[in-house]
Amino acid sequence: MNLDKLKNLESEFLCRYPKGFEDEDFFPTIKKFNPEKLEKFAKDVLKKENFSNPNLLIEGFFKTVQKSVMVSLFDKLKLKDAISSLNSYEKDMLSIEIYELLYGNKKNGFEDLVEFLAQYNLAKWTIISVTPYCLNRHSDY
Repeated sequence: MNLDKLKNLESEFLCRYPKGFEDEDFFPTIKKFNPEKLEKFAKDVLKKENFSNPNLLIEGFFKTVQKSVMVSLFDKLKLKDAISSLNSYEKDMLSIEIYELLYGNKKNGFEDLVEFLAQYNLAKWTIISVTPYCLNRHSDY
């Protein structure tokens, strides 16, 4: 790690945001973000009953990711394109992987979801972890 570069970046950051992360200009959208509302939404669209309909579930998965401030706009757009290119078999597989991650064998679900999303260069921590976080904010952070 280049400590000089890190110190320079820290200095630039503090020049722009003197109060650091508490500065009013830093992430103004965070103030609009309501984690309780996202949790309620995710619990509704990602409930176990919805896994019988992969199209409905994948749409709920995407909308949960889309509503999150943790995922970048570029990754959201890439995920939307990837999902729209899936055939019915791939949607079935993706829904199984999401089910495992959320309600089944979390380790296998995580690994399978990473492998699936890696095909689209979307195997990113934010995309993979946002749905478990939304369902169980106090334990899966």
